[in-house]
Amino acid sequence: MTVDDTALVQPLQPDSGIPACMPTGATTTDPTGTSWRSPGPAVRLAQPAGPPAWLLRNHGDVLAALTDRRLQVCPPRSLGQPRLGPVQPSSAWLLRTEAPDHTSLRRWLAGEFGAVRIQVLRPRIDATANDLLDSAVRAGEPADLCGQWSRDLAGTVICDLIGVPMEDRTGILDQADTWLDDTGTEPGKVADAAELLYGYLAELLETRRARPADDLISRLVARVRSAGEHREVHVVAVALTALTAGYHTARDAIGSGLTVLLRAPDQYRRLCAQPELTRPAAEELLRFLSSPPERQPVRVAVSEVELAGATVQAGELVYTSPAAANRDPAVFTDPDRLNLGRTPNPHLTFGAGSHHCLGAELAREQLRAALRAVTQRLPSLALAAGSNPSTLVVWS
Repeated sequence: MTVDDTALVQPLQPDSGIPACMPTGATTTDPTGTSWRSPGPAVRLAQPAGPPAWLLRNHGDVLAALTDRRLQVCPPRSLGQPRLGPVQPSSAWLLRTEAPDHTSLRRWLAGEFGAVRIQVLRPRIDATANDLLDSAVRAGEPADLCGQWSRDLAGTVICDLIGVPMEDRTGILDQADTWLDDTGTEPGKVADAAELLYGYLAELLETRRARPADDLISRLVARVRSAGEHREVHVVAVALTALTAGYHTARDAIGSGLTVLLRAPDQYRRLCAQPELTRPAAEELLRFLSSPPERQPVRVAVSEVELAGATVQAGELVYTSPAAANRDPAVFTDPDRLNLGRTPNPHLTFGAGSHHCLGAELAREQLRAALRAVTQRLPSLALAAGSNPSTLVVWS
């Protein structure tokens, strides 16, 4: 039996067929039922209010939609649609802008989140992963590596990057969790968290303007000052994006990735024995665990577009499902099987086109650092039997 024969096989679980971001009462025109979790043709969604919408699931269709300039991200409330995420406190929010402003912002930030900068940060990220692992091991078994350790690692890395002082970090990360919690947090608490985070980062910007440090906010403030630009609101918005979306992306990738890997012990042992697989293993975990469409910005057609054999009229909405695209058998051999050596791996977890995730390389490096730390130091790591929470692990 080969290693791949024992790999984890995990089809995406069935659901009601309608993304959670769609309004109550939304239906599909497909009489056989459809799911955002499964590849398939474009599906027209009938909504109880607002313009019609389409759901795209095949890899080629999703990629085409994400790279077509005739489809633009749009704040859903402006179209009378339900909120897909927390209310944005800044009109300069990076995820909700289009060219030319979006292009200018990305070019302005490219050096901070590009591959060259992340390689400079790699030793610090590795050291953070190992320091936090030291603390977890000293505390003894069982340890919450898939939960608390993942949160601490992602939180420490992003707070180091932004420049959040040590004494503020626990409270700030708690507020970030509240803001992005989609499991029933009261709307008032979500709005309060958003306001608190924005206000905190605006104050931190003023502090760094007076006392610069080696962090993202200081460098962006210096760049604004030297160029004679007035982009302070952009600095705060970028820091807010990193502190929320960037932190949560890394936290979830590390925690869920470790959990899935430990549920396939043969694959975990394979990675321990073959550390050169760390890079493709990280990509495979990102493919395997990609997010549902409510995590993706909705797009609106600004002109008529032909997509997946369907005609999308101007003003209609388009939802994409990278989760389904990443399981497309036309692109990925045996897509429901976890294969740490899978290459090539053109997953769409971080999107594509002009809105490709700016922090993708940082999230990748944090996941790789986590994998390096645990596989090199804890080759006997396993999920604790019958543990509660299920993120607890043992290594003796």
